Amino acid sequence: MIETLAKLVSTKIKTGVTQKELGARINMKQPQIAKIERMHTLPSFSTLTRYAAALDLSIKMTVESIIK
Repeated sequence: MIETLAKLVSTKIKTGVTQKELGARINMKQPQIAKIERMHTLPSFSTLTRYAAALDLSIKMTVESIIK
């Protein structure tokens, strides 16, 4: 989850989207976005999906066997 959030925040910064703009896109307040980005709160998968969609990204999950 940390890597996913880091990628989302990096993309947000690269595209020039502010926390306030992102919040407006996903119906969250800027302080909530800040808490997520600082990892002061653990976002749900749904929230991460909304965050990604607001940046024209998607999140894919995979499950792989650790037994070979």
